[in-house]
Amino acid sequence: MAILEDRGIFWWNDKIVPKTHFAPDSFVGGNLTIEDDGTIRLELDAIMPSEDHPFTALLDNGQPVGRNIQGLLTDAGNVLLLNAIRNGGTFSTNNIAKERYFVQQCLVSQERFKRDGKAPLSYRSMKVELTGFEDWLWLQSISVERRHNRLIAKYKAPKDRRFDLPFGVLSIEHDLSGPYFGTSRRKNVNLVESAAVKVRSKRRISLKEIQDHHRNLEELIILLTASNYNLDWPTLYPWGSKQSAKLYFPRFRSEDSPPGAHECLVNFPRIAESFGELFAAFAEKREQYGPGIYLYLGTHRGMKMFVEHRFVNLIWGLEAFDRRGRGQVQAGTALDKKVRRIIAQVSAAKDRGWLEGKLKNAGEPSLSQRLLAIFSALPLPFDHSELKKFCEECQARRNDISHFGGLRHQGQPYDEFMQDLDRKSNALSALYHLHLLTIIGVEKERLDFAKNNNRPLWRMERDLRAVGLLMSKQDPQ
Repeated sequence: MAILEDRGIFWWNDKIVPKTHFAPDSFVGGNLTIEDDGTIRLELDAIMPSEDHPFTALLDNGQPVGRNIQGLLTDAGNVLLLNAIRNGGTFSTNNIAKERYFVQQCLVSQERFKRDGKAPLSYRSMKVELTGFEDWLWLQSISVERRHNRLIAKYKAPKDRRFDLPFGVLSIEHDLSGPYFGTSRRKNVNLVESAAVKVRSKRRISLKEIQDHHRNLEELIILLTASNYNLDWPTLYPWGSKQSAKLYFPRFRSEDSPPGAHECLVNFPRIAESFGELFAAFAEKREQYGPGIYLYLGTHRGMKMFVEHRFVNLIWGLEAFDRRGRGQVQAGTALDKKVRRIIAQVSAAKDRGWLEGKLKNAGEPSLSQRLLAIFSALPLPFDHSELKKFCEECQARRNDISHFGGLRHQGQPYDEFMQDLDRKSNALSALYHLHLLTIIGVEKERLDFAKNNNRPLWRMERDLRAVGLLMSKQDPQ
């Protein structure tokens, strides 16, 4: 489904536009389409003017053009297309020629964009409406009193929140849409409370950094809500300009509905005072742990996976997290010294070289040890013998899939193997999710199954009990 489809005129953004014109003489007509997953396509009614022969443009199919394209649309305003890639076309001497592009980023504004110069585009802030997350925010500032022949509605805006962070300022801003200011008479009234996140940088930031801020915000909200509902597209504010522009770019689109208040793992009021610190911590940890974080979030993008793929994705992420956090195994440990003593006793140089290769990683912890180290730190009532057994079984299943593509032994029915793998994946996902929340600073009591009543925590507890990881509620702690 397209969120924008409009015809207009387009030109290279390094071309000079005469003062009395709205476009250079070298413009080309065409159609711009932006799908709801951010896929951007431009189809032109002719080949864009260039110093090269038209055939050159067609032969460069799949290649970046290296120039930005500005456009003026019939209804949607002005657009700036960045990082365009040629996607074929047709050239004819006796018919209409066409040229097509895929575009990586599109800015939409009511004002004309500046012509490209030597300095790259830079921005000062980004604003994202939290549309669809009103229940997570617990927006309840409209009070209504209705009597037999009278209705009174009152709104007192919540105080905006401001967080001073190392890179700049993050703020939560509230608003109300409804009738214009003043007194009026009407047959109906619609009041809608809303909120937005604004990120303002201390310095000029690039388009990539803006997208990184948006991605970090979206992924943090995924962790806090346990919902895959997509964040709205960001509005950008260029450095040194009052112009604003909506940014579109390709991304995964989730089919999830907006989360309800009791469908969220940690509602905003519970972490409102520390939301800025959580955002900064998440950005720092994502940079530090890389695949240890985004491989888990990759399972929450609305993508359908095979059971085996989901399981190994979780295992890869957890192992990457432990390796990044633990670092390289240090020489000089007791095991390292033992390995060196054994190697020294081999006299033949050829055999000694072979043995060194075999024992090179002998000091590395096993996968089960890595998993146990991560999960043991969680504030959960584990049956620790079952937790150790679970980690060892996950290691065995990973080896089965990696080396045998599934079942190691053909005696077990494959559907039983898949069901076991699915149960383990659900438990791994719950533990992984809770672990990520704790490392960014969410208070442990917010994740206590006994003290919090919401669907995500209930599902997590159910999945952990399904594999026997938690103590019975009657067992002593």
